[in-house]
Amino acid sequence: MKTFRHFAIPLFPLVALVLSACSTVESRIAKNPAVFNALPEKQKDLVRDEKIAEGLSRDAVVLAWGRPDEVETGTQRGKKMETWTWLATYEAPDPNFYGAAWFASPYWGYYPMYRPATRIHTYPIRESIFENGRVVAWRSRVH
Repeated sequence: MKTFRHFAIPLFPLVALVLSACSTVESRIAKNPAVFNALPEKQKDLVRDEKIAEGLSRDAVVLAWGRPDEVETGTQRGKKMETWTWLATYEAPDPNFYGAAWFASPYWGYYPMYRPATRIHTYPIRESIFENGRVVAWRSRVH
């Protein structure tokens, strides 16, 4: 039992960190009730359904979709623009690399085992473009 405790105690903060990173629209609304209550009823319905529309504020978009993974700023026709992007990842085999891993056998000890390596790929799933703090364009990938 002592061995388990040595491994489990350092894992508790890691598990808590991972679980706290997960947010839902309900948890975001609960953390920011003043922002949510200030929205018109039509926008509240959009936020509850995790949808956005042109004209929404940055705060309303954060309530609906969460904090973005990337933020880019720039100008277009002399106006300041801001693009928010939300990303997703997937793991796929890398055909150009085979990685080595050590395999433990009760009979032969440790020996190298070669297996296909994988890479993590990132792609955008949502994007929102703001002008003067309001959504002017957005897109969402259909799964």
